[in-house]
Amino acid sequence: MSVDDAYAVLNLTIGIAHEDSTVRKAYFRLAQKYHPDKNPAGREMFEKVNTAYEFLCSKSARVGSGPDPNNIVLVLRTQSILFDRYGDVLQPYKYAGYPMLIKTIEMESEDSSLFSKSAPLLAAAAECAYHTVRCSALNAEELRREHGMEALETAFERCVGVLSASSKEDDVAAEVCTHIVRCYSVSAQFQACRDRLIEMPELVKNICRLLYYKHLTGLCSVAVECVSSLAVDSILQMHFLQSGVLWHLLLTLFEYDHTLEESGVEQEEGGSNKQAVSNSLAKLSVRALSRLGGYLPEPEMTPDNPIVKAGLEAMMTAYLAKQLHYDKPHEVLKMLNSNSENPYLVWNNGTRAELSGFLEEQRDSAVRRGESDPAFGAEFKFTQHTNELVVGTVYLRIFNSNPTFPLDDPKRFTVDLLDFISQRVPDLVSQSMFPTESSQDGELALESLSHVIKNNAGVEMQTIGHFKMLFSLLDSQFPTIQEMALAVISSTTGNSDCVSDIAGSNCVGRLLLGLRSLQPSARVTIMHTLYSLFSNTKLVREAHDKGAVLYLLDVFCNSDVPGYREKSAEVLSKMVLDKL
Repeated sequence: MSVDDAYAVLNLTIGIAHEDSTVRKAYFRLAQKYHPDKNPAGREMFEKVNTAYEFLCSKSARVGSGPDPNNIVLVLRTQSILFDRYGDVLQPYKYAGYPMLIKTIEMESEDSSLFSKSAPLLAAAAECAYHTVRCSALNAEELRREHGMEALETAFERCVGVLSASSKEDDVAAEVCTHIVRCYSVSAQFQACRDRLIEMPELVKNICRLLYYKHLTGLCSVAVECVSSLAVDSILQMHFLQSGVLWHLLLTLFEYDHTLEESGVEQEEGGSNKQAVSNSLAKLSVRALSRLGGYLPEPEMTPDNPIVKAGLEAMMTAYLAKQLHYDKPHEVLKMLNSNSENPYLVWNNGTRAELSGFLEEQRDSAVRRGESDPAFGAEFKFTQHTNELVVGTVYLRIFNSNPTFPLDDPKRFTVDLLDFISQRVPDLVSQSMFPTESSQDGELALESLSHVIKNNAGVEMQTIGHFKMLFSLLDSQFPTIQEMALAVISSTTGNSDCVSDIAGSNCVGRLLLGLRSLQPSARVTIMHTLYSLFSNTKLVREAHDKGAVLYLLDVFCNSDVPGYREKSAEVLSKMVLDKL
């Protein structure tokens, strides 16, 4: 007879230990019911009840049920406390109890009554594994060698499977998951352990599943920290990506309240303020995203992941994704949860709602069907951004309406604009009388290029090597493009290096032709440009050979605008003063 058999005879719940008083009451109740003096037909049952009670009271029952689980829990928790408090002292020594600890984890994981036991033996064993591994690299290696990583994964998988919307932080399943995930986070420091984790792709999927239960905030925080730790390996990065971790992490960012952080109220760690807990989780998620994409510099550097970066740039916008490099979670989260319209960011309630809807759809698909967007968000486009022209990370329409906006990297923006314009030269100089979308984009880019050179000293140097292309735009059929190109060229003539490059481009003839072919309003700009260029003797010679004197005299003699005549005279005087 087993203990459970005896409990069944006494009508007691099997699978859990009962106090002696409970067993005694059950026995007396059944003994009175089936006593032969009161119930002649109950003799057989009366004997069974007696046998069961005697068994439970005997030494054989105590031996059959093994050691008291509560005592084992106390021993394990004592070890956890020792390794937690005196880790620096115990660090040089290897933990000798792994064979028994792992056997305990395996037996508890296979127990059908795991979640109905009064003694949380598996939770205590998992916690002990975490503290011992955190204490010493020797223990991490020993745990791996004893196949403890696999035993923990089995226990983890079983506990994740019973989590639900009604689960609580102090449930056995949640506690076990918390300790095991922490153990894996610490193990990620060691290459041999990471190699073993790579061989367990289901582990990564189960960690991502934990993020679905947002009401278990403590468990979610531990899971996000684990994502950050495991992101140190490029293969594990891809496992997380394929498991849909981006959808979970990005959704937590929208639950951040920056006003709480800026209020100056100190929040206790592990406090009961739900918003403070959400803020903490959001910050952890920002860091996890930074490490998954490889944004952070040393000493937090992780492998660069172009696939993650492409997805984040599409979903967060290129500007916000770039901010992950600076490791300032509060600043990123504040921008994500505020409305803004500047040359770098068009972000409001509409964009947040659109992105949240997409993320929730992908998250649910990943959890329920195991599949989601194969592009990992890289093809996501905001409806509000559809008609916006972006070059680099700058919205040109907004920049042109606010050209003095301080740019993070005006030189990089200038290079991006020049490349963008170069690709559209055929459309800009087309003989067609009707503007195309490409030519309109080129016009916007030329206007932005003019603004960025005018308002950011030194960036005009980036135009060196592009002057033939810029001068060719003076042949465009569209007056606006001609004027914009002329404005760009004119804004560079204050730089001697640019003037020297123009001298080597053999393009001054186009300016002279412009005195007759361009709009009258452009003539003053051309003459201002020529005046600046004629500080270079080579350009004076080129202009002289191409009839500059005749063009300028034509303006001087035939123009009805006094200002044009005065400026042409100044340009002629500049030519005369040249040593040529």
